[in-house]
Amino acid sequence: DSLAAHTIGYVKKITAKEYEDLKDKGYSPRDVIGKNGVEKVYDYQMKGKPGYDYIEVNALNKAQKIEKSKNPVPGYNLHLSIDMRLQRDMEKIFKDEDLTGSLIALDAQTGEIITMVSYPTYSLKTFSSKISQKEWNSIINDPRRPLTNKSIAGEYPSGSPFTPFSAFAFFNNGLDPKHQIFDNGYYKIGKWKWKAWKHGGHGYVDFDKSIVESVNPYYYKYADEYGHEPIVEVAGEFGYGKLTGIDIYGEKSGVLPSEKWKYKRFKQGWYKGDTINLSIGQGYLLATPLQVAVSYMGLANRGKAYVPHVVKYLENGKDKINIKPEILFNNKFPSWYYNDLNTAMIHTVEKKDGTAKKLRTPGLTIAAKSGSAQNTKYKKTHAWIAGYFPADKKPEVVFTVILEGAGGGGSMAGGVAKKFIDKYLEYYGKEKK
Repeated sequence: DSLAAHTIGYVKKITAKEYEDLKDKGYSPRDVIGKNGVEKVYDYQMKGKPGYDYIEVNALNKAQKIEKSKNPVPGYNLHLSIDMRLQRDMEKIFKDEDLTGSLIALDAQTGEIITMVSYPTYSLKTFSSKISQKEWNSIINDPRRPLTNKSIAGEYPSGSPFTPFSAFAFFNNGLDPKHQIFDNGYYKIGKWKWKAWKHGGHGYVDFDKSIVESVNPYYYKYADEYGHEPIVEVAGEFGYGKLTGIDIYGEKSGVLPSEKWKYKRFKQGWYKGDTINLSIGQGYLLATPLQVAVSYMGLANRGKAYVPHVVKYLENGKDKINIKPEILFNNKFPSWYYNDLNTAMIHTVEKKDGTAKKLRTPGLTIAAKSGSAQNTKYKKTHAWIAGYFPADKKPEVVFTVILEGAGGGGSMAGGVAKKFIDKYLEYYGKEKK
């Protein structure tokens, strides 16, 4: 009834406006059509084409003979890439722990979605039938926005999972990842201070430590030095600010801010503080969980990402249409960028001071970056984690978790991601390690 509701979508009687838009495609005023999810995107393929008989009748309206016939063409069945067991398990975790947010896991080598949770979810049966005013009011007044597919249309500041893209921008400008700065707990410009999360700072910090311990002043310093344009350029190459093209209705593109964007939106100039906030995925930057997952697919594959999709193939008992992997982007950054980042994100899981150490799994090498993103709606931060595995060979799975207002990324989002990884290994066996 509610499993993967946002992905599947629901069907309902066609409206007058929809009929006007679709009548040239063979729709009738009596049709029931998809209103959301893959039901809407693939409605025409699933619908098929109706057949007919033209029958000659006598004066008593009794059939005499068939003058002309056309056989109906059956619509296609959709076969999804989503693993129903994992989907059920992960939705249950969100429900049992009273969590609001999203979890996405996808195949790193094809873009196929393995699991996509948006919670809270809603009843497909309720939406396919007549909804009472009481039920409708309860849904639309729920502050957790159950109708929003948070995975593809929830737009959030991405926090520290964004820092690898800032780092690539710094490397492009000549930063040596082994070069150290001293973090005393804040970065200062004039009278303005931007603090580290750790009181007193992290001491001497190179690139590896900046990722492992989430040292924000490292990013503040180099963002201030190199400016925001290089960061915006790299983030754009990894899909921020753009639709991924997933085959689910209602995707949003987030916001990748720039000087031009800010002036158009607020009639204001770009300040140094905007650059500093952008460097750690805060400020005006907004991303969907799917965009973050796709950007990490790009990191896992050393620049290459595929268009994410939930339909694996279509068939109608006779014909079969396979959905083939389609490249979304293919970046050409130097291989050492990926080598150093991969090592740092493995250390983030495996080192004692790593913020993603909750993900440690015997026999499996995982690369990840956690984060806590400030927001205006909750007292606590949004909790983020993003990563991939196995990180010591060709990665197979990319995962992203965001929990709204849940607090620490490593502990809260990391805890949910760890449960996903354990279940994935349980179902797919040790051959995946």
